[in-house]
Amino acid sequence: MPVRRGSLWRLRCRKRGIDRSGTRTTSIITTLGCPYGCEFCSKPIFGNEVRRRGLDAVFAEIAQIRGLGYDGLWIADDTLTLDPAYLREFCRRIAGTGMRWSCLSRANGLAESSAPLMKEAGCRRVYLGLESGSQATLDLMMKQVTLEQGVRAEEVYRAAGIEVAAFFIVGYPGETVTAIEETFKLALSLPLAEISFNVPVPLPGSKLFERLGEPDEGKDWTRENETTFVFPSDIDENWLRRRIDETMRAFAEKR
Repeated sequence: MPVRRGSLWRLRCRKRGIDRSGTRTTSIITTLGCPYGCEFCSKPIFGNEVRRRGLDAVFAEIAQIRGLGYDGLWIADDTLTLDPAYLREFCRRIAGTGMRWSCLSRANGLAESSAPLMKEAGCRRVYLGLESGSQATLDLMMKQVTLEQGVRAEEVYRAAGIEVAAFFIVGYPGETVTAIEETFKLALSLPLAEISFNVPVPLPGSKLFERLGEPDEGKDWTRENETTFVFPSDIDENWLRRRIDETMRAFAEKR
């Protein structure tokens, strides 16, 4: 989940999370690694091989978390929903804890029968990396997913009674203004609970970093979560910033 700079910001976010949901939430990871090769993703720590923690160890950690007064979990795995058997057993075991939780999910690889189990086990919200409303841009990103799969994933989770939020990337190297507008259109067309837009950051170790070459030393990399390109781009930042603001306002009004 995107995180802005500064411990004060994080503390404020934590307080807002408690106020809005009525839960005290902390994070946990149950699986390591991701088999997909999205161009913008850097995986120097966890790598491509997926390793799943033993659920006895996971639930011993959850018991410790509960003992500290938390009743909500942010499951920060990239791949929790990709293994139906592991996810099914996780849901069976967490259902008896009273913990409410949210997680990430890819738009593909989901067994549709898993969504009702997740809901029954306390899952409140799923965050989808939809990234773009343009198939051409998704292909540029090497997402290995289709627009139709993204829309279907949203439908499956929502039908199970789970809120769906989505992440989008705009201004991708090689992307057109028309493709960016398709992303804004998609974000507003789906009944999402939350949306966010970020410009791409070529992280060292990612294929995108290799494609773009060395970073521009004249750019301020500390502004990575703002609408500021740290690489040469044909997209006008002022225009993009305005369109993001307009789309966020339209989303708020729609909700």
